[in-house]
Amino acid sequence: MQIIGTLDEIAATAHREVDRARMHSCEFLSVFVAPYGATVLFNPDAIIGEVVSNKELSADDALSPKQEARLESLGWTPPDDQFHRFFHRTWSTGEATETIVRDTLTAFICVAELEEGEQVTCLGGAWCGAPGLGYPCDGHGD
Repeated sequence: MQIIGTLDEIAATAHREVDRARMHSCEFLSVFVAPYGATVLFNPDAIIGEVVSNKELSADDALSPKQEARLESLGWTPPDDQFHRFFHRTWSTGEATETIVRDTLTAFICVAELEEGEQVTCLGGAWCGAPGLGYPCDGHGD
C-alpha cells in the first residue's frame, strides 16, 4: 500500500493502517518526504518506532541540534554506535492507536519541517523475515 497526500490525509490513513496492522505481526507503516521518514514496526511483543537520524542523512540534510533535542523531548531515544542507527521508541501492544499515530507524526513533522499542504507518502506492508531482528513471522504478511 502506498498513498500520497497531505499530512491530514496521511494521518487518517495511518489511523486505519495502525488499527489493521496491530492485528498481525511483522507489519510496518512508514511516512516520508525524502530523505526524512518515520516508521512503525509491529510485532507480537511490542510496537517499535524509528525516525531518521544524522547517521542516515547527508550533511546537507542533517538534523539540527534543536531538532535532535526536540525528538528526545518527545520521548525518542537517540541513535547509538552499536545497534540503533535511528531515533527509536517502543510502545506496548496495548497502546492506543491515537498515541502511536500522534507520536510518530509529531516526530516526522519535527524532522521533515513540513510546509502546510506539502505532499507526504505513506507506505505499509509486511516486513517478514527482516534479517537479524529475531521476531517470528506469523504468516499474515506473506
